[in-house]
This record gives sequence, structure tokens and C-alpha cells, in this order.
Amino acid sequence: MDGIIGALRAFAKSPSFSISYDITGTGYVNKKSLGKLMTGILTAYENPKYAPTIVDGKVTVTHCNDAVRDVAGFMDCHDFAGMNADEIYAFMEAGKGWKEVLMRDAQELANEGSLVVAGLPSRVLDEAHGHVCVIRPGEVVWSEHWKSSVPSVMNVGGQNFILRFKTSDGSFIEAGINGAFQIIPKFFAWEASL
Repeated sequence: MDGIIGALRAFAKSPSFSISYDITGTGYVNKKSLGKLMTGILTAYENPKYAPTIVDGKVTVTHCNDAVRDVAGFMDCHDFAGMNADEIYAFMEAGKGWKEVLMRDAQELANEGSLVVAGLPSRVLDEAHGHVCVIRPGEVVWSEHWKSSVPSVMNVGGQNFILRFKTSDGSFIEAGINGAFQIIPKFFAWEASL
């Protein structure tokens, strides 16, 4: 795993992936940046403060909102300061600088350096809290459960993963968004990074 993370770190430092300049003469600055996106993802993923708190075998505290806020901050998006997952979801859904995108487009957008966040609110999950995670650059993964190709993610939650997640039987499988949600979430792209 260290070799993979190291390779991702080297890839993220490549300067040729940054496209943050005014290409129209209007003052609009495109925030698309594959290097910044990967650096933000890896920095959040490796933050020991974002490990889930487990008491008596049950997950009691998670940090998905903090990880998403941090990755967004690396991309110069500061929309999520002080928000929990439900508030982040509501903010994106309201369209305040965020555009809903199709799951089939989420991976390509992330591969181009756009900030894409997947999420569902607590009312849909029937949980105490909602959940959000970042679509990471990579390849789509087959979800047997959803019978579909799904985008790769960096998930911080009850289980933190970037490549594989641990199933209930203790085995590890390659995971994308299917490892972070039981049902298909909504996907939102930060418009400044499109």
C-alpha cells in the first residue's frame, strides 16, 4: 500500500496537471487541478485525526465532513467551513456553485482535476448523520451489488479507504463509491473546477 500511496504522491506533484488561469480574459479562473486534487485527497486520507472512533465495537464518531472540507480547501473551495455532512449535502444540492452530475461522468471529471463530491443526507440513509466523500482520480470499479461501473473514491467514515475496503466477512475487495454507500448517492461537481 505504501508503494501505491507513494506513486500517487509523485503523480500529484507533477506541475503539468494544473490549469488554474484566466483563459477567457473575463476574470474567471478555472480551478481545475489534478495535482492539487490528489494532494488534498492524500493529505486528508493520511490525517490520523480522521480515523473513526470505535467504542465497544461500534463506530461512534467519523470525519467525512472534515475530510471533504480539507480536500475542497486544497482546491481553493471554502464552501464547507463548519458544516456537517447533511449541511454539505444541502449546500451542494441547493446549487450554490455546485452542479449535480451523473455517476457515469464523475470519474472522468475527477480524472481531469475537477472537484467532485458524492453524498446522501441522513434522512435518505436513515442514519443520525449524512455521508459525503470525494471522487478521486483513477479508474472505475465494477460493483457487483449495483451491477454497474462506479467511480473511485477517497472515503473517510466508518472505514477509511482509498483502494479497498473490508467486507463484513473480513475479506478485502477493490472498492469505489459502492464501498462508501449502500445505495447510489448523488454526485456534485464544484462549478469553478469544471
